[in-house]
Amino acid sequence: MFQLIVRKRKFDGHIKSEWESDKLPSLVEDWLVVLHHPERHRKSTGGIIESESLLFLHCFSTVQPLVVLLEYDLCGRFRGAKCDAALPATVEGQVIDFIDLDLDVIVEPDLSSFVRDEDTFARNRERMGYPEVVVQQARAGIALAQTLVASRRFPFEARLVPLLDAAVRRSSE
Repeated sequence: MFQLIVRKRKFDGHIKSEWESDKLPSLVEDWLVVLHHPERHRKSTGGIIESESLLFLHCFSTVQPLVVLLEYDLCGRFRGAKCDAALPATVEGQVIDFIDLDLDVIVEPDLSSFVRDEDTFARNRERMGYPEVVVQQARAGIALAQTLVASRRFPFEARLVPLLDAAVRRSSE
């Protein structure tokens, strides 16, 4: 594993959030997986360091318009997920960048889900001038997230459990 920085940007280019993370082994082609551990990694939003108490596995598609943030407590119990409609993630050196397109699928611990932030998407679409292709990608990202959750496909299936278990063990050593 090695240290990376994850940057969540808005369509106008400004950085909304930034996380330190460790890259984990790739499990699925065209997806990157990183770990954010509250005891080892910092997160900042708007330049302000935030205190975290959860483990996060962040899954980035490099070809699909989707980023998934899975939340776990420090014992490794799933607490939910947020699926961001986003332009495909890019990697340059030690930095993973993605452009958040406002729409989210929120996934509860029982894997029920709902779409959030339609109003924010509509406002930012107008304010930032999203081209029609970006609007289509945002909608496609939400549809993909709903399909992955409903079908229990990556990252909503068991292949991440060993990675998470190893991260929890390392934190208690």
